[in-house]
Amino acid sequence: MKNLLLLLTLFLSFGAQALPILNESVATNSIYTIYPDSENQNLYYISPNFMSVALDEDGIPLFNYTEYKVGFRRYKANIQMVMRVQNYKEELRIAKETVLSNNPNAQFALTPFASSQIEFDDKFKSAITDHSCNHMGGEYSAEQSCILVLSNLGRNIFKNNIRKRLTLVMNFKYRILGVNRMADNTFTNTERIFKIAARVGGDVLLDYPELFTDWRGRIIGL
Repeated sequence: MKNLLLLLTLFLSFGAQALPILNESVATNSIYTIYPDSENQNLYYISPNFMSVALDEDGIPLFNYTEYKVGFRRYKANIQMVMRVQNYKEELRIAKETVLSNNPNAQFALTPFASSQIEFDDKFKSAITDHSCNHMGGEYSAEQSCILVLSNLGRNIFKNNIRKRLTLVMNFKYRILGVNRMADNTFTNTERIFKIAARVGGDVLLDYPELFTDWRGRIIGL
């Protein structure tokens, strides 16, 4: 009941505001898609198509891997990480210039989403015993926290992938409230669910062994 009331509140509050026109993308590339606003002809919403582990101000991944003991020679691992859309300046510049060439007065904002969650590859899903990666509402400037608990097998699979500098690809699934433009130029409320790649790159993490510790607090030699 609470979820139903919350969803209704979101629709009512968004209905009183301008919304992105989701059936009219005005610029797109491999990193960004841009939608026009339903009320302000000079406002456009930017939706990124790719995200990865966030970096702090020193360029270190916001990531932590810690193992803990659950039995005789049996361990689990806890992963805490922050996912964020990376700033690809050149791709964003090109996407914006496409819009500005048709509307020199264009202004840009990040697309808000109503909810989000992380989906895992089927091969890796069985290695995860628990996670906390789903969120209500936000925007792409916000960081998306994610906590994973890996099984004994899962921790070995993950470490082997990191050692090989392989990338774990997840899907960041998000829901956007917006409108569709109809043939008679009116709008109808709609919502869409999108998926974008969320990558945890072994090629980056392997350079920071201090982010990996065993159940005794020692750095794991990857």
